Amino acid sequence: MVRFDEGDHFSFLGEEALQAVYNECMKKSSSMTELIQKPYIRPAKVWTRPTVDRKRGRDGKVIYNWQPHANCEAALIHSRGEIAPEPCDFCSAKRGRFAECVVMPGMFKGACGNCRWASKDASCSLRKDKEKDM
Repeated sequence: MVRFDEGDHFSFLGEEALQAVYNECMKKSSSMTELIQKPYIRPAKVWTRPTVDRKRGRDGKVIYNWQPHANCEAALIHSRGEIAPEPCDFCSAKRGRFAECVVMPGMFKGACGNCRWASKDASCSLRKDKEKDM
């Protein structure tokens, strides 16, 4: 299920929509498989403002790029992880795909889902160290 808030600033990806994202992702990482098995907590709250969404269909609806497995992982982090007590620098500047700064304890060296999107987690200010995951 995908629903929009009244001001059309966010879309909310529910459990069924996230399962579809997982199923449609061509390359499933071991992290994705681990994440999809964790309990669903909340819908992923995705920004729909024009500065974030550069691609829209003919109907004006946002087109999300879920194919890189890091993007799928980011959506799963947002529905299953913990909201960070203090957002990272990237999330504080409201530059991420998602409206909240969410981390999955024990994964991605503490980087948040917004930074995981498009494989930018190595630069997350919440990351426990600055070495890139192998």
